[in-house]
Amino acid sequence: MRTIYAFRIMTTVLGFSIFSGCGGGSGDHSTHLAGEFYFHSHSPIDRFIAPLTWRFSEESIPSTVVEYKFNDSYIVACRNLIVIGDSGSRTSTDRFDYWIVDIAGRDVLGPLDWETFAQYQERLGIRHTLSIKRRSKATE
Repeated sequence: MRTIYAFRIMTTVLGFSIFSGCGGGSGDHSTHLAGEFYFHSHSPIDRFIAPLTWRFSEESIPSTVVEYKFNDSYIVACRNLIVIGDSGSRTSTDRFDYWIVDIAGRDVLGPLDWETFAQYQERLGIRHTLSIKRRSKATE
């Protein structure tokens, strides 16, 4: 009888701890950037930029955003690509693409390779201080 009671308590505690780790954990957060756009972080690989009330039909910068800068006019971001292999999906450590969000027009440009990203920054007059560093290898 005692063993059954102890087993029920252990399974209940274990169940609560498993489910508490799946939902809104302490690492989940959304940080306002500019306009209607927020940086959403739900896990190390689920980090994206989108409006707070984002829906799949709206423009966004999908996961996994690894670096971003912003001002009242633009958001620029660098994103790790997700590689799908034999053992499942993972974020790449050497493949990146780049994105630009025009806050006023809610236009999202991307994915861009490094050269195209740099050309858009120059064309749009995005100041150098808003530029992000080139990563080791951009997608071509």
